[in-house]
Amino acid sequence: MRLAPLLCALLLLPIESQSCLWDQDTIREEFAEAPSVFKTLAGWFNRYPPLYYEMRLERVTEELASQPESLSLYDDAAVSCDRLGRHDEAIEWMAKKVEYLHLEPADAPQPTHRYRTLANLGTFHAHRWGSQAPMARKADKTDLEQAIKHVSSAIEENPDAHFGREVMQLMVLEWLAEDHMEEGVIHDLVTRHASNLQLHGHHPKEICEGLDGLIRLGNAWRSPDIHYLYMKALWSNGYHYPSLIAGWRAEELLSERGSFRHPILNELAISPLQAALGSKEDHKLAIAYGKKARAAAAKRHEARTTYLLGKLKKGLHPDTHPGFWNDWKEPAFPKPPFQPMKKVKKHFPVLVLTFGGIPLLISLGLFLFSRVSGKKSSA
Repeated sequence: MRLAPLLCALLLLPIESQSCLWDQDTIREEFAEAPSVFKTLAGWFNRYPPLYYEMRLERVTEELASQPESLSLYDDAAVSCDRLGRHDEAIEWMAKKVEYLHLEPADAPQPTHRYRTLANLGTFHAHRWGSQAPMARKADKTDLEQAIKHVSSAIEENPDAHFGREVMQLMVLEWLAEDHMEEGVIHDLVTRHASNLQLHGHHPKEICEGLDGLIRLGNAWRSPDIHYLYMKALWSNGYHYPSLIAGWRAEELLSERGSFRHPILNELAISPLQAALGSKEDHKLAIAYGKKARAAAAKRHEARTTYLLGKLKKGLHPDTHPGFWNDWKEPAFPKPPFQPMKKVKKHFPVLVLTFGGIPLLISLGLFLFSRVSGKKSSA
C-alpha cells in the first residue's frame, strides 16, 4: 500500500482554485457543522494524569496473575505503559498476549483480538521510534518499519475498525518514512486532488476524521506535523476557519518543540501560518478565537485533572467506581464570536417578511394600480 504521496499532496495542495466567500456567517456555519473539530484543535477532550494509568496497570496486573486468559486485560496493561512512556514494557505485554491468542474463537466478532494486538503493536513501535532524538530516528528506522508492518496487517484484519483511523495512521507512518519527495508524482496527485477531491479512494472528509482521531485518541495532540497536515486537509474539505486555527496550533507547537518530526518539513523551513490561506483579517479572527478556545480548554483540563487526582488519591478509579464522575460539572465550550446559528434560524420568518414580503406587497400594489389605471383609460 502506497498512501504516503497523498500526504505530500496535502502539504503542497494549491486550493486557490476553490473559490469561497468569507464573512461572519462562515465561522458560525462551520462551527454548527463540525463543533468537534474546534474542540479537537483547542484540546477540549479528555486526557488523564499518570496516576490514572498507574492505578489501572496495578489492577490489571493483579487480575492477569489469576486469569491470564483474559485477553482484554493485556491491552489495558500495554496501553497504560505506553501512556506512561514505558514503550518497551508495552511491547512486552503484547508479546505475552500473543501466547493466549489461540483462545479466541475463530468466529469472534470484529474487532478481533488479533486486530487489536496488531494495531497496538504498530502504535507502540511508532511511539518508541518517535521518542528518540532526531539523529537517532534518522539513523535507525527499525521501529518505524515495524510500525508500518503491524498497522498494515491490522488494516487487512479489520479495515473498518476505529473509523478508519488506522488507515490515516498508516499514511502518516509511510510519510514519515519517506526520505525525499518525487516532484512529478506530487504534481500528478495535486492535479487529481484539485479536480475531484478524491485520492486513493479517500475523500478529504475521511482524511480529516482520521487526523482528528489521531489527535484525540492518540499521541498527536502535541505533534506540529499532524496539525500541519490537519490544516491542509481541513481547508480542502471546506472548513476554512478551523484550518487557520490548525495552522496557528502547529505554529505554537513548533515554537515549543523546535522542529517537525518529518525532516523534509524542517529542510523546507515551512511556517504553517505563512502556508495557510485566507486574508489577514481571516487569520486575525481565527487565531483570536483559537486562543480563546485554547485557554478555556486548558482551564477545563486543569479543573478536570484536579477533580481526577482528588478521587484517585482516595483510591477511587473510573474503572471500578461507577459514580466517579457524578460531581463533575462540565463547563461550556466557547461559542464563536458571532450570533449562534439557532438565533438566526429563530428570526428567519421575520427576515423573510422584512426583506421578501414588503417588496412583494409593493409589487402587488403596483400591479393592481396599473390594472385599475388601464381600465379607467380604456373607459
